[in-house]
Amino acid sequence: MKASAMIQALSRRACLSGLAGALLLPSWSRAAYASDDSLSSLKKAGSIRIGTSGSAPPYTGVDPHNQLTGYDIAWGNLIGAALGLHVDWVKSDFRGLMTALQAGQVDALMSGIRITPQRETVFAFSVPYSYEATVAVAPSTNTTLKSFADVAHHDVAVVAGSFQEQITRATPGVSSVMALPGASDVFMSLRTGHAEIAVLGMSAITHYQQAGNTDMRIVGEGAAPMAQGVVLRHDAIALKSAIDAVIKAKVADGTYDRLYRQYFHVAPPSVG
Repeated sequence: MKASAMIQALSRRACLSGLAGALLLPSWSRAAYASDDSLSSLKKAGSIRIGTSGSAPPYTGVDPHNQLTGYDIAWGNLIGAALGLHVDWVKSDFRGLMTALQAGQVDALMSGIRITPQRETVFAFSVPYSYEATVAVAPSTNTTLKSFADVAHHDVAVVAGSFQEQITRATPGVSSVMALPGASDVFMSLRTGHAEIAVLGMSAITHYQQAGNTDMRIVGEGAAPMAQGVVLRHDAIALKSAIDAVIKAKVADGTYDRLYRQYFHVAPPSVG
């Protein structure tokens, strides 16, 4: 199946899943919704705390003035503005983001986080606002690695806590997995020879190459493009509903298309 067809299939599945969830909302969920103050409490405070890694450009990074910037940062600020909330960005290593949300230290997460069945057992996700493929990356001087399957029998670098770490550890025959704080650390491990190959989101390597770096290449594409969403606690029903409405409106009015082209420099995949 072509990547575009996979994206469309994933989009349809996400939409149908959301519709089914709305139609089949159990009585206890309706009661929880009636007493849910996840949005009203934020409106009373006037702000929302969103956790991000700041180490996964172009989704989330830091500019020369040490200010957070990127696709997710732009989306988060738009969502906050639409809800009448100031966004307090909370920067943390990717691995610590989920724990911070569970502990109530932040209200939401936006850090290029993929929607997976495993994560959905613990957290709620907004409707998708992006999709991304997973790729294997190696130094350009290494011509022996030919496909994504070559991650087996090699030392692999990944971003700690990422979806790529999960699928790499599940790959039979991988020699070792080096989990590092961010994409820049992963590229450094390849340059220094501490890792032979890396597994990253497509945007990490394209952003790296667009910055003029030619010492890394894409070896092959692995997992199909997967949806990414705002991560929330399961009990934040009203907040999720409000964020979903904002994302859908921004997709409809062309904002999604504009932001995707601005940060990824390509036409965006369909999100619905």
